[in-house]
Amino acid sequence: MAQKTYKLLGYPLAHSLSPFIHERLFQLSKKNSIYDLYEISQQNFEQNVESLLKNDGLNITIPYKVAIIKHLDKIDERAKLYNSVNTVHCGEKETVGYNTDCYGFLQGIKDLGTSLDAGPVLLLGAGGAANMIATEVALTGSRLTIAVRESGLPRAEALRNQLMTVNAACYVNVTTLDQIEGSYNLLVNATPVGMYPHMNECPVSKEVISSVKYVYDLIYNPVETKLIQMARELSIPAANGISMLVWQAVYAHKIWYQADFKKEDIDKLIRDTEENIVNHFVQKLSDRDTQKS
Repeated sequence: MAQKTYKLLGYPLAHSLSPFIHERLFQLSKKNSIYDLYEISQQNFEQNVESLLKNDGLNITIPYKVAIIKHLDKIDERAKLYNSVNTVHCGEKETVGYNTDCYGFLQGIKDLGTSLDAGPVLLLGAGGAANMIATEVALTGSRLTIAVRESGLPRAEALRNQLMTVNAACYVNVTTLDQIEGSYNLLVNATPVGMYPHMNECPVSKEVISSVKYVYDLIYNPVETKLIQMARELSIPAANGISMLVWQAVYAHKIWYQADFKKEDIDKLIRDTEENIVNHFVQKLSDRDTQKS
């Protein structure tokens, strides 16, 4: 059987976890396939994209999730909804774009023990990932509060207006991070606050954390952010974004060749990916920064 090739397109990609995850998924599927990183600057994107689409499949990350769309024959409904593609199936007849981030997120919070339709959601941030999550909340009809810094209010208001086009009946409240009130089923952090190397920062107060039932932090470096640490101290179930990262890759394999995995194998891959970050990824970043100082 001919060896198939898959690539991750983005810039920069120096510390991507994708090869580790996808190579394990190919092993689990017993597929003879290669997964490579394709780091390309924006000025070279247009002249190289058509040749990239000759691979068997692609993953797309920043800054090309929107730019890739015009080069595809079609995109699925979720990708249209977010205007964002992170997975491409490169067939002989047509190239099709998908967004598997949403499926990864939904499975991630399911593993945590909850779902978006279980009650009010507190979403921190209004950027790209927050857009996807907010849209999924709007589709369920659950009440949503979007909390941002003062400077992010215009973007959050624009996101609220956009959500009304998805579901005119949805309830969306916009506030600042220091003015959050009420109680929530799920808190989702879609901001970079708490990410390495600012690991002692937390986007919200302990009082806010104590008002929620579940915490899901999209950050996975470090694997235990200050937010997650504080939630666990309060006996609140909390998880990082590694599960989302792994599950979105799983759904890419389902698209590429109808892969089917055992849940216990994916759970182990999530644990192994977390261990990989703890043992290697953070250390590499620490070494790099030490050398620079």
